[in-house]
Amino acid sequence: MTPASKQPAPGPVGPPLDGEATVTGAGDLRRVVVRNRTEADWHDCDLRLPDSRHYEIGDLEKGERDGVMLFRFEPDAKAGGWERIDSVVLVCAEGVGRFTVAH
Repeated sequence: MTPASKQPAPGPVGPPLDGEATVTGAGDLRRVVVRNRTEADWHDCDLRLPDSRHYEIGDLEKGERDGVMLFRFEPDAKAGGWERIDSVVLVCAEGVGRFTVAH
């Protein structure tokens, strides 16, 4: 795990990833869902929450979506609360995307 002060380095320089994120469910049963809206696959992806918790989702193929239950995210540093998730960061080999979460 990487401390919050040492976030993973972005992938190769290029355009930002084009995707979207949503949160479904309630309480501890919430799930963060990310979607690749491009025609290219993304590789070695690490989904990061604003409080520095993260989950390595691996590869996300073109047009694919993947969801992760909140309890699966692991802390990088001291954990914050789950009051509201307004955005997530997806770090992949192809680049970095910050997605505003639709509620």
